[in-house]
Amino acid sequence: EIDESIPVVVFGRDPSMWPLSNVPIQVLSQVSEYSIRSGLKNIENMLKYIGREVLGSDYSYNPPEDTLWQGIYHPDAEVAFESVKEYFAWREPHHRHAVGLLFFRTYWANGDLDIVDAFVRELEKELDVIPVFCLGMGDKDLGAKSSGEIAEEFFEGRIDALINLQSVFHAGSVNESRQVLEKLGVPVIHPLM
Repeated sequence: EIDESIPVVVFGRDPSMWPLSNVPIQVLSQVSEYSIRSGLKNIENMLKYIGREVLGSDYSYNPPEDTLWQGIYHPDAEVAFESVKEYFAWREPHHRHAVGLLFFRTYWANGDLDIVDAFVRELEKELDVIPVFCLGMGDKDLGAKSSGEIAEEFFEGRIDALINLQSVFHAGSVNESRQVLEKLGVPVIHPLM
């Protein structure tokens, strides 16, 4: 049996589990917004929000900040790029061949990029690299594109191979995913990590 004097905050995009909480629905909604948008600043502000609004501590916090749902990340860039055009204006291609690197948005949003940085650094010795993050499954309500949409927008006609660090390449159905990969027409490498 749960001690009702201990606050329980169950949050996330799917509100079906929220009834397990014992805090006001407005708190759950706001905490979920921080969580969905993710990123270090949002998580920090979410914890401060919970501290103040649930625990009564003297914290100040900012509202959830919008962050990119997809984009191009490079370890030498101060910001992520929203398009290949912006990325190439910053880092002009200079090799004969290019590789696409597809990885989860959570790596970028939460600063968990060691594996991505290692791939980029090693690959750039011989190839141009387009390192792109996205939500994977996509979410039209949020404006987040799927792996398939990202492949078409960022990689099609630009790469000679694709390294997919996402657990699943998603373009809707299995058939749609196959069609997108066939249209890319390049080898797809899916390393085990």
